[in-house]
Amino acid sequence: MIASPAVPIFMVQTLQLDYSSISIAKGLIFYSSTIIFTPIMGRLHGTGNPTKFCGYTFLALILYPLLMLSIKYLGVDRNIISSDVLLYITFFFFGIVMSAVTISWTLSSIYYAPKMEVANYQAVHITLTGVRGLFAPFIGYFILKLVSIEATFLVSAFFFLFGGIMMLKESRKIN
Repeated sequence: MIASPAVPIFMVQTLQLDYSSISIAKGLIFYSSTIIFTPIMGRLHGTGNPTKFCGYTFLALILYPLLMLSIKYLGVDRNIISSDVLLYITFFFFGIVMSAVTISWTLSSIYYAPKMEVANYQAVHITLTGVRGLFAPFIGYFILKLVSIEATFLVSAFFFLFGGIMMLKESRKIN
């Protein structure tokens, strides 16, 4: 959520991508990969402890902001690979990982909740996600304005790294 205000600005102003490339990436490619990989992620998640799955998912999410930055440094600045192709690869990968996030977001509260409290746990989870959604984009916007747009992506990658490490650490305690 921290990187969300930076993404459209980065794509239009920094990368100077046209709206058709952006809409193909964010619409067609992202949602196609999400739809295709959701059953696979459900199978990988399984019915056991979700913390290890979530930890690996968060660690994989580190690549999303880094791939976004690679569009600038490999595509725009060095013209090694077309910016459009890098954008499509980035959103294809992001769709795959977000299919894992969707599975874990929906199923993890069931694992932790007592049998009669699943709805309450999910309600608290949704509420806390909403609270995070109230301030996280503003943090990203302030980083963007006070430091740089690249710093916003690096901070986002750091929080994915931190979340992944914490989840994997927690999975070792439970198992």
